[in-house]
Amino acid sequence: MAHYALLDANNIVQRVITGRDENDVTAGVTDWEAHYAEVTGLRCLRTSYNTIAGEHRDGGEPFRGNMAAKGYTYDKALDAFIAPQPYPSWVLDETTFTWEPPVADMPGQYDWDEDTQNWVRSPAPFSSWVWNDDTAQWEAPIPHPADATRLMEWNEDTQTWEAVNNGA
Repeated sequence: MAHYALLDANNIVQRVITGRDENDVTAGVTDWEAHYAEVTGLRCLRTSYNTIAGEHRDGGEPFRGNMAAKGYTYDKALDAFIAPQPYPSWVLDETTFTWEPPVADMPGQYDWDEDTQNWVRSPAPFSSWVWNDDTAQWEAPIPHPADATRLMEWNEDTQTWEAVNNGA
């Protein structure tokens, strides 16, 4: 099984499909990129499920920078799929094929503020939660149950952790 990106005329990924391995020969088809392009009417390029940020996650040879995804752009000069630029100030790292902020990423719960060109604390998920300077994380007024065997969510009204009803 292989993955293929279907691109519009501007090299923007419209969708990613699963298809035949590039070495499969079926019904006389030997070029699957050309075949899928003909069937869909879009340009087709193979993409690697295992390639992320210019590295192959299983130690193999990285292919086309990143696994393609809808909205990514194929850069012919780099032979890579590039995610949309998150902010105008961010610059493409042509080694990792990822966007880098002008100020190093902050550990913890921070968001990029383009106006100040800096990282700012993420908003609290609930009004009762408090910021922990040591962990750079928002924390509930009472700790998450360490022995929980089900998915738990915070109930702001009762100020408690409650098991999520998954319909079972």
